[in-house]
Amino acid sequence: MGVAKGYFDDSQTTGRVWAIGGYVGNEFCWEDFDVMWPMALANHEMPYFHMKEMADPNGIYKKWHPPQEHQAELADFFSGLATVIRQTSLNGFCCLVRIADLDRFNAEKNLSLQPYPLAAYGCMLLVGREYLGHQVEMTFDHVEKVDSKLAMAKAYADSDKYFGPDGVFDSVKPRGLPRGLSSKNIPGLQAADFWTWEHRKNHLRMDEWWTLVDRPQNYGDEQWEHMSQWVTRKYGGFEAGTRKSMQALITPAKFKCMIWNYQELCDAHATRDGVWRVS
Repeated sequence: MGVAKGYFDDSQTTGRVWAIGGYVGNEFCWEDFDVMWPMALANHEMPYFHMKEMADPNGIYKKWHPPQEHQAELADFFSGLATVIRQTSLNGFCCLVRIADLDRFNAEKNLSLQPYPLAAYGCMLLVGREYLGHQVEMTFDHVEKVDSKLAMAKAYADSDKYFGPDGVFDSVKPRGLPRGLSSKNIPGLQAADFWTWEHRKNHLRMDEWWTLVDRPQNYGDEQWEHMSQWVTRKYGGFEAGTRKSMQALITPAKFKCMIWNYQELCDAHATRDGVWRVS
């Protein structure tokens, strides 16, 4: 396989969730992607993709404002980008932290785990398990003090007594995007932005279920059945409850995701005997 590369971006709703996600692939996947992504953008006369800028009525996406009057054009745009991701066989990864759950966990365990490093560590875990034995260079987009945040994520990984001994983190190399570069000229980061934004927004459609006191806490058939019944009552089913742009990204693409909720944090805490290195 050689060295695989991954590009990761973050997306957050303050006080509620913080997600990090992106795509990993070998050099041939990225070669194809770097050709096809600009072509998909050019089909709509766009120089780059940045989801947050879609809301600016005076920005590069102003021709699609107001968005409710351009739904078909936007759907075609997002579909084209999702098609590139699928056709280039990139693997998607995303880890999302539920902030209230993390705050509760920290208070009970007298810890101070941080959401960005925790999400980055989750991505390292997912990627390391999928690419076990193969080197993966994971590049994270600019965020305040990204290098120190990634150092903390690595410390979380180094103190992982459950997956660490299996070599899950040995070949995963996280790094911040070098200064002078930006997502505007790195297509892989634009795809990561698309994927992470959609994952966060779609998760928030399920936010009410995650706060239910009576929902089953442990992963398994009982929890899945409870969630399915709730989604059916709320939206009519999972397809109806999933954002259209998210549907385009996950069908039939390959991806792995995880959510740091309270129970997941408690389970991880138990496997590492309560030890979380922070430096």
